[in-house]
Amino acid sequence: MKDVEESPTDIEVQDSELKLKLLELNLKKKELEIQEKSLTLNHNLEKFKVLTTGVAVTLITSIISWQLQNQKVEIERLSSEQQYIAGFAEQALQADLRNRYAFADYLSTIAHSKSSRARWTAYKDRVQSAIRLEESKEADIDELRDQIAELSLDPAKNKEEIESLERLISEKERDLKRFQDSQTVTVPSSGFMFTYDSNSPITEETRFLWKDAIISPTGKESIPTSQNIVDNIVKMALVLKEVESLVGKPVTIHSWFRSPEYNTSIGGASLSRHLLGDAVIISTEGMSSQELYEKLDSWWGSRGGLAKSSTVPNAVHVDGRGVRVRW
Repeated sequence: MKDVEESPTDIEVQDSELKLKLLELNLKKKELEIQEKSLTLNHNLEKFKVLTTGVAVTLITSIISWQLQNQKVEIERLSSEQQYIAGFAEQALQADLRNRYAFADYLSTIAHSKSSRARWTAYKDRVQSAIRLEESKEADIDELRDQIAELSLDPAKNKEEIESLERLISEKERDLKRFQDSQTVTVPSSGFMFTYDSNSPITEETRFLWKDAIISPTGKESIPTSQNIVDNIVKMALVLKEVESLVGKPVTIHSWFRSPEYNTSIGGASLSRHLLGDAVIISTEGMSSQELYEKLDSWWGSRGGLAKSSTVPNAVHVDGRGVRVRW
């Protein structure tokens, strides 16, 4: 059998086909390598996501724990400071009137706000008046003792008069002690102490006085026990100024801030806004409660509660709870 010889052309064709096959294989290999790298990258990316999420969670947890710890430390610090202030105020205000005067004089100059300084100034003036009265009582006792000293030059002759003066001195000393005890100030555990002059304005921007807010029409006094209550009273004084501008008439105040004891005594709601100082019952001359209610309704809007009073004729209740409530 004759061997078949391959021509150069056939070899070139076969060589070209092999090259093409080789090229295809290399291309396929590259594709597989790329796919493998892609899978590796995706896997690493997921691992990275998990890792970074874990780190983030750990970091956030650490931050929160740190913040909570700091808050705890701050709360403890404030608590200690509050106890110190309460103790300091307790000592200063249980001391004699002259020390109280010095204490009030100091706070009337360094208190944080103008209104606080004004209240401490008013308290200082009240203490000064008490000092004058105390000195007057002490002077009366000293004068009686001087009389006894003179009468004692002849005790037998002046025995009855001396005994009468001694009884009078004992009576005046008891009166002085009662007076001094009445000046005792109870400092709440919060360390907050409200001082005021009943005839001084709540804020210089309005005509309303402190007695309008904390003394009831029957003369019952309700003393604010926190700065928040004082701030609410100031806020409502400004609101009442707006009301008067709106209706064009002065308002009459029937009830404003109430202490828990006073609120209970008159049958007030246990969660009354009057306890917070931001509720007031008012009326205006010549307007019914319905007319006043309608006048204020849209103006007051969502700033708080509004209702016709169920206890005071021709009056409405206004409060600053911050949400629209009507009843």
